[in-house]
Amino acid sequence: MYHTMIVDDEPLMRTYLTRNIPAFSALFDVSAVAKDGLEAMELLKEAPVDVVITDIKMPEVDGLSLARHIHENYPDITVIVISGFSDFEYAQKAIRYNVKDYLLKPLVDKTLIDLLDALATRFEQERGSAHFKIAGRSARHDPLRHRLLCALLEGDSARTYRLYRELREKGRPFMAPFACIAKFQCLYAAGSMEAPSAPSASALTLHMLLDHLCPQFGCMALYANDGSTCVMVDARSEPDLEAKIEQLYRALLSESAEGIPEPIDCRCGKIVTDPMQLRASCQSLAETLPLPLAKAPAPFFHSRIAQYRHALEGIEQCRDQLVRDLAADSGAHWFADLKGLCLALDAPLNGESLWRCAGCILAAPACASFPAQARQRSLENLAGLCRSTPGALSPDEFADALLGWLRELLGQAPAESGLNPVIQQAKEYIARNYQSNISLSDVADHCSVSSSYLSDLFHKQLGISYLKYITGMRMEQAAKLLKSHPDMRVFEVATRTGFLSDKHFISVFKKHYGVSPAMYQKSQASHRET
Repeated sequence: MYHTMIVDDEPLMRTYLTRNIPAFSALFDVSAVAKDGLEAMELLKEAPVDVVITDIKMPEVDGLSLARHIHENYPDITVIVISGFSDFEYAQKAIRYNVKDYLLKPLVDKTLIDLLDALATRFEQERGSAHFKIAGRSARHDPLRHRLLCALLEGDSARTYRLYRELREKGRPFMAPFACIAKFQCLYAAGSMEAPSAPSASALTLHMLLDHLCPQFGCMALYANDGSTCVMVDARSEPDLEAKIEQLYRALLSESAEGIPEPIDCRCGKIVTDPMQLRASCQSLAETLPLPLAKAPAPFFHSRIAQYRHALEGIEQCRDQLVRDLAADSGAHWFADLKGLCLALDAPLNGESLWRCAGCILAAPACASFPAQARQRSLENLAGLCRSTPGALSPDEFADALLGWLRELLGQAPAESGLNPVIQQAKEYIARNYQSNISLSDVADHCSVSSSYLSDLFHKQLGISYLKYITGMRMEQAAKLLKSHPDMRVFEVATRTGFLSDKHFISVFKKHYGVSPAMYQKSQASHRET
């Protein structure tokens, strides 16, 4: 978000710009308004802005004098001059103060829209994308440190060094010896994973509460464009830092009990000792996403990942297998992958876990190519489902809900194109129940058809018998287990893939792959070591 100051002695012009700038561009807001250059100079001492739009002719201090003042004292601020045709030659003198943009009276909407678009493009090229907004009372009381924190998190090196030097010259410290970035967000806001078109009422309430609480804990808060609030927390020791975050989190939960109707998520990045590492602390927040699925207590600290490493590795292995099958378009295996993932979770299967599980899937690098609009739409629908799921889900219901979300995300119809609905229903039932000793008649009863009709469909639609189909699925799942779990016993693999006898399982596996399960597992372990 880029912050704009309006300077004009005409009330109608101030009103027009104040109303229309945020309406014409989601990247700009109006954070300060002045009626002349003198008032603008005073506001600039307290209000951190990126752009000043000023009339050229004003009483007290005119636009040209204001442009010179900004050029000499705030070289990072972009100045735009408003002038009439008769003043344009005079306005051009402002070029010596690095004024590159002009708005000619009478203003029209298209001119303003085009200018904002051009500014956004230029800022993105020069500074990178604007991800954070400096807002609230605490920012107004300490604008310099907030501006420096914003520059650090956005990776704006030039602005960072200038502001850091300015802070040091004033003899003011930026942070205590230890610090990290904590991210607070309303759990079911789609913006927790994708930038929303507009912040929700809950997100705004959350930010206002944190703006009120942070000064009490000596913290700084920035409003992020994904609907979350990022807070820099610092302390003299790591234990003190974690204790401060826990206290802030408990205070926030107490304050928000009535105002925010959904759970509040709090994740904390790596603890750092250098302000230049704060951006890395913010980026490390993604690594904490699976922690609640491993039954870690909130708030979710990056420093505690090692305590849950065993559970997290199982979740990551199942997630990665799903992502591989998504990339290979192996739709027949998605349900089995999702069920395996939900069985790996060390957390209750409910709406909250469903949402967090979707977040972990989307965090995989291979999922970055999914279209943004599809991600946003599917997440909004999933959020509605999560909110309306107050109780526990069975593993099948949990995997079903995730499967529906994935299909929507990928723009797929619920059934595979060209397949008879009965055979599609049979495939989904087998994917859910291949771990059990299900027969052709069990599947036929589920589909409300005769065994002979279903057997005929398998041959006609899939080109293989029911037995070969379910055996193939069991063998694939067995191979995945042997590969991803080098310590799992063969009889456990047999049980988890629907075999009543481990001897029968060994015989079928050897016939299918040409080696025994134990040899296959050993060869996969050797392959990983090399």
